[in-house]
Amino acid sequence: MSSRWQETVVPDMLDNDIVPFWDALKKHEFRLNRCTRCGTHYWPMTLCPKHEDNGFDEMEWSLTSGRGKIFAWEVVHRVKNPAIKWDLPYTLVLVELDEGPIFPTRLVGNRPDNLRVGMPVEVAYEDVVETGMTLPLFKTVE
Repeated sequence: MSSRWQETVVPDMLDNDIVPFWDALKKHEFRLNRCTRCGTHYWPMTLCPKHEDNGFDEMEWSLTSGRGKIFAWEVVHRVKNPAIKWDLPYTLVLVELDEGPIFPTRLVGNRPDNLRVGMPVEVAYEDVVETGMTLPLFKTVE
């Protein structure tokens, strides 16, 4: 993947609450927010709706498998942003993570005509030298 795509992610635009997710990616760790009471994982970060008195102090960033299955996908053929127009077409996927949440991402290394709902996928860390970040892209599992 060319660094031109990767340059579109700007680190100083991140919400402080989600910084632990991005910091873990730099270590090639896929973490989700997890309720310490019931163990339910969430993306994006949230409070656990299963407990009326739940607070952020009962949520933690938990190491996960980084694996899941394709829930849905779409092939992007046109974009408004000229900075990424050169990389068309590309595949956006919704991944149903093994831990439960649906995670939106980009699929790499596979043609869209080979995809199917339920196909196993795993995170493919893409280190971006220009920004110092790591992107959580996904690839199919053979």
